[in-house]
Amino acid sequence: MKSKGIPVWERHAEKFVLLIAFVGAAFLTALQFIGEPNAVSTTAGEVAPGEIDDLLQDKAEQLLAKLRDTAPAGVELPDPALGLDDLLAQRERSLSPGITLPPFQLALAPSVVGAGIGESIELPVPQLSAPDQVAVGQYADALQDGVVERYPELQEHFNPGEPHDLVFATVRARFDLAELRRQFRSSGGDAQGAIIPSSWYNDRPEHIVDVRVEREEFVEGQWTDRRTLELIPGQVSLRAELTGEIFARHRDDMLGRLGNPVYQFQLIQPSFYETKSDDWSIPAWDDSEVVIDPAEADVKKLKDRLKRLYTTREELLDELEAAGGSMDDDEPKKGDPGRGGRGGGASKRKKGGKKQAPGSGIGGPGSGPAGGMGFGAGVGSGSGDPKKRKLSERAVRTLKSKIRIKDREIQRVSRKLEDLGIDLDAVEVVTDPYAALDGDEILVWSHDITVEPGRTYRYRVNVSVYNPFFGKKRSLLASQESLAQAFTLDSPPSKWSRPVRIYPLQRVFIIGASTRGAAVQGFGRATAEVYRFYDGIQWVEKFQVAPGGVVGGVKDVRLPDGTVREIDFSTSFFVLDIVADHDTGGPGRGRPTRPQARVLLQDLVDPQIVEMRDPRIEEKDPDRQRLRDKLPVERPV
Repeated sequence: MKSKGIPVWERHAEKFVLLIAFVGAAFLTALQFIGEPNAVSTTAGEVAPGEIDDLLQDKAEQLLAKLRDTAPAGVELPDPALGLDDLLAQRERSLSPGITLPPFQLALAPSVVGAGIGESIELPVPQLSAPDQVAVGQYADALQDGVVERYPELQEHFNPGEPHDLVFATVRARFDLAELRRQFRSSGGDAQGAIIPSSWYNDRPEHIVDVRVEREEFVEGQWTDRRTLELIPGQVSLRAELTGEIFARHRDDMLGRLGNPVYQFQLIQPSFYETKSDDWSIPAWDDSEVVIDPAEADVKKLKDRLKRLYTTREELLDELEAAGGSMDDDEPKKGDPGRGGRGGGASKRKKGGKKQAPGSGIGGPGSGPAGGMGFGAGVGSGSGDPKKRKLSERAVRTLKSKIRIKDREIQRVSRKLEDLGIDLDAVEVVTDPYAALDGDEILVWSHDITVEPGRTYRYRVNVSVYNPFFGKKRSLLASQESLAQAFTLDSPPSKWSRPVRIYPLQRVFIIGASTRGAAVQGFGRATAEVYRFYDGIQWVEKFQVAPGGVVGGVKDVRLPDGTVREIDFSTSFFVLDIVADHDTGGPGRGRPTRPQARVLLQDLVDPQIVEMRDPRIEEKDPDRQRLRDKLPVERPV
């Protein structure tokens, strides 16, 4: 191809284009290495691409720091100016010129003239006296069917399949109500005559909030294991409510319950559960300095028992009325006490006016566990609900049955008193169960179902009453403001009771022993009496035992209703030896009517226990006589 006549630029046009493109590319490439061509504008200025990640990381950390709980406040608020001092100063300043009168002040505590112009005064603080006459009674009985089902916590005290036999103790003490009232209502000797306002305790100093009993056990020559007794399951108490913070509504509710004498008695004199023998009685105070004739002691015990029976019967009648029932529809039997009467004698019923309202459903002081544990059987009878009506009918039948049982017991005790030559009309019976709250003193008690047979205990009691200063901090002087914190005022503890050893449910007495006819000295036979408490009944059986023989065994006994039951009288004792007593005759004492001997017993469970028993002493043992008194009228055969 000829290039003549073609311009140079035309001949090399593609080369010029390539050259221009190469120069442009070279220029753009050079720009990437000169300055910051890719920088962007931000609030922090020009930022290169390589700096963006670090800048974002810094900003994120700053935001996180502000979000943390330890971050300083974003805005500092100035402390507010206190206005109390200025307010007090303004109150003291006069609103008008001239002479001003002194401000009117209300006394923080009442005086003889109440509130008025003058200074506040200090109120007297009651100093409660300690309970006294602490006595302990111990009992063995069997719970009625259904009691353990009602209070499952009791199940731990019994073996499965065994009768609900229970050994328990009741600790009673006397509390001085007259001194309590004097402490609340006296001026304490203050010259200004300051007294605690009666409205602070509803004019009833007798608001007993709790009865606490402490126990110690005698082990290896010393008293140990001091503890405060827990309440028996189902017992009325305010202890749980006193552990937390108490507000005004709680205080008013508790005071309202304590103001009801029925509730008050359930708290300080709790009855025990329904038992088969119903052998419980208030523990008697025994002053060793006073010599009491045994016959007089028996009469006093029977009189106290009769009074208690009438009181309990009256409480059951109140519950029956609350349940809508009456004993009037039952045909009266000869000798029945009747409403307020007494079997075989004229009525001497003295009744106060402190009954609960009909239908309240609250039993009397004897209607704790024994009458339904807490609030009796009152369910009302006016409901149209068939289930409630059925429940009411069942409660009425149960109460009537209990009243008839009390009637029979009253007749039995009355006959015993008549046999002793006591005029029943001369026995004063006060049947108002709540009259004791207005007396000068009152008995308080608590039950201990954790005792173990064979162990020795002692007890002491203290009483807590409502603190009239509780919640009255603004009405007290600064020096007495601490009195407003506690809900109760506590008495000092009583003196310790006398030691009491809990009787075992099984006892062995050797009532006879002889070596007559034995070919070798030391052989013979012994007669053992084994007492066994079983299913609420005290049983006894005799066993003839030779040396090497175990005392006791299984025997069939006849129950009072004629049925026969197999009862295990086995013991852990065996006769180690029978030793002739050579000191049974001699000059001046004559020859014994029968050969005498003593018996050496050893315990199979604890071989270290070896006891020498003398039948002449065992026959007259007071514990043996006590157990014989508890045997059923129809002895087992």
